Amino acid sequence: MIDNEKSKILRRASSLLAVLVFASLLLPTGVFFASAGSPDDPEITDSTDDLCLSTGSGTVEEAPPPIEVPGFGGTALGKMCDIVAAYVALEDDVVLRVAIEMVQAPAFPEAAKAGPWAFRFTVNETECAASCEADSANLMFTYTLTVGEEIKSASGHMENSTIFMTFPKVFLGAKPGENLTGMYAETGSLKAVGTIYDRAPDSGYGRDYTLMTCEANITLESSPDTGRVLSGRKAVFSITATNTGNIGADINLSAEPSASGWNAGFEEADFFLDGNNTSEARFLTVWPPEDAGVGDACVVAVSAGNATLNLTVEVVDITKPVITSDYLERGVDTKESAEFTIYVTNKDSEKWSFDLEAAASEEGWECAFEPNPLEVEGLNWAETKLTVTAPASASGPCMITVSACGAKLELEVFTKDAGPADTKNVSLPGFGVLLCIGGVGAVLLWQRKNR
Repeated sequence: MIDNEKSKILRRASSLLAVLVFASLLLPTGVFFASAGSPDDPEITDSTDDLCLSTGSGTVEEAPPPIEVPGFGGTALGKMCDIVAAYVALEDDVVLRVAIEMVQAPAFPEAAKAGPWAFRFTVNETECAASCEADSANLMFTYTLTVGEEIKSASGHMENSTIFMTFPKVFLGAKPGENLTGMYAETGSLKAVGTIYDRAPDSGYGRDYTLMTCEANITLESSPDTGRVLSGRKAVFSITATNTGNIGADINLSAEPSASGWNAGFEEADFFLDGNNTSEARFLTVWPPEDAGVGDACVVAVSAGNATLNLTVEVVDITKPVITSDYLERGVDTKESAEFTIYVTNKDSEKWSFDLEAAASEEGWECAFEPNPLEVEGLNWAETKLTVTAPASASGPCMITVSACGAKLELEVFTKDAGPADTKNVSLPGFGVLLCIGGVGAVLLWQRKNR
């Protein structure tokens, strides 16, 4: 519980640092993003090899006619200024990331003559711009966000030929559902007076972007959705939580039985679940009271936040299964292990999950099943692996009693210097079928020889 609380505190601290220390956003972090635009579906598109020089205010309405410069687009500087597309790359509940894709990634020394690169948009009638500029003195790129007349901090990085710029959404003062309008991108542009090398699109604006509502949405499913249990035994459900929202959420699973004397609980109730259709499963165990009779039932209400799920568990009787093994007795060295393949045949007409137990007659011997519990379809069989480990003090035989739902099987494990050879068991599921096939084959062979 203490470790879980620590992890929650660390996650919240990380989110706060993401806002205060923007350098941490230069690389992918633990923030859970939802996809917005993409290179395949950008809000802004542009033709390549359309570079021109235009000296003026930098605004769409007041910029003078561009001046074409032959051959400029084929130079390294020209490729760094030639915009391919621009888009809103990522958005979560804290930050917004925009991207400008170029023909060639900006690099020094040419980049010192090319910038800045600006992603411009309007929100709440306020003009904004996320900009990347080459610092020729320090041979590095700097990133800023301009909101109206205010200049704020931003972070950024480059991948291949794309410039990514990230900033907190709180700087925009916008709410979920509001639009970023009037979007376009420029290279070589300044807010007041400068030189424009390329504009995307060449005229007008790109597609508007609507700020999303960031929230988690949790759903619950169970396998199975109803359970049957023997009196004094337990029923196990696999509960799957799915987050179809666009941000991660802390999950706290709870289970409340409706009937007195019943108990229900999860092995691990608290965990963090990412968004975007991420799922995780946890086991729920339900115990009826010791005096429960056949026909008694209980509804267990499972919940995680606003998500709820009702499970019905009924106390029933079951036909005793049959337990067999590939070996009836095996030898083992001290501190070593012997393995048995355990077969459980379900004599009931419906599927059952059998909780297997193994008890050793001597102290220090360890037994473990994999898997356990074992699910077996009705009128069918399934197998599990039983590993028996001898202690260092083992000196003689040890009886292992395997049991499930009233059925039992006795196995013997002995130290190799104190017992006979391993004894194979032929009374296994399907063995009668093998004998039948073998008998038919022998008859056919005899007939063929005597023709």
